[in-house]
Amino acid sequence: MTRIQSDQTADQHIDELNERWGEIFRREYMAKLSFLARCPLAGHPYQHPEYRGVNRILLKGCQHYIYYRYDPTKQQITIIALWSNRRGGDPPL
Repeated sequence: MTRIQSDQTADQHIDELNERWGEIFRREYMAKLSFLARCPLAGHPYQHPEYRGVNRILLKGCQHYIYYRYDPTKQQITIIALWSNRRGGDPPL
């Protein structure tokens, strides 16, 4: 199974979303991480010329994407941001 970690920026986003959305966010986020651990290539490539190798997958309940990188040699996902298009602009990757 794929290991999952998050970087400092993602940790800040997770804290913000947890505070704002509470249990709705926690349940969906944990379910999505469990899914990604089994299917790390399930996300879609983030179409941006500066950020190759970044995938994203939607959290429907709070309308935020999980942005992540997958390293198949290490069997590891690193969550790098949680971002909504409603915030405007690109996520801080």
